[in-house]
Amino acid sequence: DSPCAYLLATTDFDRACRRFNLTPADGWFGRPVAWFDPAQLGSTRLGIVGQP
Repeated sequence: DSPCAYLLATTDFDRACRRFNLTPADGWFGRPVAWFDPAQLGSTRLGIVGQP
């Protein structure tokens, strides 16, 4: 077992968070990030990350 996650980039982070009802988490390499609930995705860690 090893940790694995998928991040999808978005140019409008705030809008994506509102659209998917996500709460921003701590940043990721200086960029905003938010995670979907892994319990609803079969334990898959899926998140969005803001792009400039």
